[in-house]
Amino acid sequence: MIRLPKPDELERVVEEHYREWGIGECIYDKCVEKLGKIELDRLTEEDVKCVVRVFLVVWGQMARVLGRKDRRGWETRLADAIRSHADILERFRRMDLARISDKEFNKLDTDIRSCYTAVRKVVGPTAASKTLHIIAPKFFPMWDAKIRKLYGVSDGEGGYVNFMHMIRELWLKNSLLAGPLEKLEEKLGKSKLRIIDMYNWLKSKTL
Repeated sequence: MIRLPKPDELERVVEEHYREWGIGECIYDKCVEKLGKIELDRLTEEDVKCVVRVFLVVWGQMARVLGRKDRRGWETRLADAIRSHADILERFRRMDLARISDKEFNKLDTDIRSCYTAVRKVVGPTAASKTLHIIAPKFFPMWDAKIRKLYGVSDGEGGYVNFMHMIRELWLKNSLLAGPLEKLEEKLGKSKLRIIDMYNWLKSKTL
């Protein structure tokens, strides 16, 4: 199970990570910015190749996973999956996981599952979370196999919703961490979910 940091530890760990991986953060920022300017109902295969693929392969280091034979043509299928869920995803783009109520979150369960499942079928569970994150960086958290192990969740749609719930309860609603997360979000220009992901990634490396 994840061990939550003390506020000063969170700030230290995240800022050290940011200094060490500055080039990677530039790639992250540019991909989020570029995708944010594209209307999802008009997303093309070329957009996926130029933005999402760069994010997943260069930043996310997922070339091996996406290069498998059964993934051939994934850019076309991913563009189709995103366009088919464009209305829902555009709504999620405007949401902040830290600022919606429990009632609102629970009402979104079916839509979250639908989007995650559609993308997961094309690129797998880890790339699905990363793809959804750059579409809605304040709403969808990222994970990988080690982070799933750290939180004790499965890679299916139920596991992802559970992961989002845990991020809300353990981090975003934590009175000790809410302030430091706000401070880091403003200082680094990153969403709280990206900041949490930095910490999760570093801690999961020890597994």
